[in-house]
Amino acid sequence: MKLLDERMYKQSKGGRHIFSNEPKARIGIVGLQSWVHAIPLARYCMSSENYELVGIVDETTQLEGFGREFKFDRLYSNIDSFLENKDIDALIVTKQVIDNENVIKKAAEHRINVLCDKPMAVDGKGAERILRIAQESRIKLGMLHNHRFSPTLIELKKRIDSDIIGKPKSISYSIRAPLPEEFYGCGLPGWYADKQRFGGGGFIDHGAHIIDTICWFLGKDIISVSAQMANLIHKDLAVEDYGVALITYKSGIIATVESAWTLPASLGWSEVIQIIGDRGEIVASRVQHPNVCIRANMTNFNSPISYDVSDPAEPEEWTENLKKVLDNFIGYIRGREDLQSPPEDAVTTMQVIDAAYKSADFARAIML
Repeated sequence: MKLLDERMYKQSKGGRHIFSNEPKARIGIVGLQSWVHAIPLARYCMSSENYELVGIVDETTQLEGFGREFKFDRLYSNIDSFLENKDIDALIVTKQVIDNENVIKKAAEHRINVLCDKPMAVDGKGAERILRIAQESRIKLGMLHNHRFSPTLIELKKRIDSDIIGKPKSISYSIRAPLPEEFYGCGLPGWYADKQRFGGGGFIDHGAHIIDTICWFLGKDIISVSAQMANLIHKDLAVEDYGVALITYKSGIIATVESAWTLPASLGWSEVIQIIGDRGEIVASRVQHPNVCIRANMTNFNSPISYDVSDPAEPEEWTENLKKVLDNFIGYIRGREDLQSPPEDAVTTMQVIDAAYKSADFARAIML
């Protein structure tokens, strides 16, 4: 059985040697459980002239399958034996979320930098502890928030910052997707539908990306969160398959987040972003075309302008963006680039997600 759709293995034509005159970055991957991110990144490290994949650590049955399928033999079932006496520039942590804190603590003991998958933790307190571990040990910590590297969303941020629609007053961001799979093709969510191991269900899954993107666009000056969670389609799940949250900023901006596992697998996924300003609006999507539409109350600009940004087609789109996250992180730890996905922002994202679940539980707004 294949571990992942072969379409997700495609590499950029030609490639680019981003670390000219530098040694290869030595990368370890801890966990194949978040396989949608782990396997494309492993493939990238194995094929790129910029990286050396020094090993993969995983305690599940996926490890042997990965080794056979990709003819890779640096496999470890124990993180302690993997970290011992290894020269590692960075760990990519793509385990079940509940394990992130323990892995990062072990990495910090060995002074190894970490690129952590989203969500950062199962709750806000866990995210705060992880940040504190990194700060006190002085390791570099980044997040796999690959939406920050999407050409469409980068274009959207530029348009918002350009004042073309005036001051933002509201933003709504919706992602609806099928149930995730514990491993490719199994049809079951497995640990993704275990609140203790994942932190929630359909809301935290894509909500982590959505809230991080909104904070990237508009800042983190949030005062309250109101939310509702439900099981609209998958009634037998122990976690929600649908969540919607209303986020209020001190400035009065209102953000709406909708994150769900409600689409059939045959329909792929749906994404729509709308930003309303006091002089116009922008509607965008990374999966619908044309994927950017601007309407603004400006001279000679009263008719909508629609166009496409050169995002690669899904699923290569997010695979390419994962590569960019890793490239940026290595550039950051080597002192050449600013970190584009800082852990402090991930803590805010987890605090907002925490507040959303509490709001749904207590049926009231939660103040931050």
